[in-house]
Amino acid sequence: MQFIDYDWKAYSRLDKKQRSEQISHLIPCGYDYDLYDLEFTFVPLKEMQTISQEIDDLYNDIKIVDNTVQLEHEVYFTSKIEGADTTIQRTHELITQEDKPKNFSENMVIGAYNATKFLNLHPGKMSVDLILETWNILVEDACANSSIRGERFRTGNVQVGKHVGMHKDYIEGAIEKFVDYYESIDLNNYPYIKAAILHYIFEFIHPFCDGNGRLGRLLMLNYLINNDKEKFKAIAVSPAIDADRQSYDYNFNISENVYNDITPFIIYMLTVFRDSMKGLTETKDYEFLVQQFCRQNKICYGISKRLFKNDGYNNNDLEQFYEWLLEGNGFKID
Repeated sequence: MQFIDYDWKAYSRLDKKQRSEQISHLIPCGYDYDLYDLEFTFVPLKEMQTISQEIDDLYNDIKIVDNTVQLEHEVYFTSKIEGADTTIQRTHELITQEDKPKNFSENMVIGAYNATKFLNLHPGKMSVDLILETWNILVEDACANSSIRGERFRTGNVQVGKHVGMHKDYIEGAIEKFVDYYESIDLNNYPYIKAAILHYIFEFIHPFCDGNGRLGRLLMLNYLINNDKEKFKAIAVSPAIDADRQSYDYNFNISENVYNDITPFIIYMLTVFRDSMKGLTETKDYEFLVQQFCRQNKICYGISKRLFKNDGYNNNDLEQFYEWLLEGNGFKID
């Protein structure tokens, strides 16, 4: 694949000549579904190559000692993104079986944990049946829109935000094509790019009545794990998505265009992978960790920093500041 130095723009902002130029740079992702007249494309930007290299550098610098905290964070945030009303502490209690789930949100957490463990224990070949089995574990005792649940896939049509899921009559074939693409050699030399594409395709299809976002993120990480990136069992990506959910929605929506050009979503997900690893390397970026923590927990970064210490900061100071915030300190924003 030849990466190019090009400034991608939303098609609504391009004149006829600019649009023609951008279209000329499109290449197919490798997924196509003739029955639905669907083929996804993207512009192979040098930015993708640069971020992918940054991800690899971070990945190689990560030293996994205990994946428990990262797993708990992934389970908590992937559930929170989809509306679960709980806490990281409560997630820890549920996962360690200190207590049983008491409501729908807590059942979402347990379902996400059990589905993650199940899929991690089934490496190798992807199949439609494996997707179905994982989904049933994911939504056990916590399935919304159950009136259109169906024996396999949803039996009714759905809309999430601006996106209308694929018509129910085409889902089975689309998921079979998804599995074929997952198992194909297409873009396997660019695993982070392909993982982002797989996530977009799954959410575009939206095959189930509930749990599509959680399962889509699981399958995305599962692809990386199955392609020599096993450390992703201990890398939580959902916190970075939750920290700026508007960017996720925006990049998904502008990727849904007449050319099925999903370039912006790929770039977005690559930055998520990169940012998710910044706090896991042996030399931690505490400035990044502190800012991410403040965004996620609605804490005013500037005021909290002054409350902790009023003069200059080096990385050691920021490490202590981060620990102080984790202890429950910090100036909350109402």
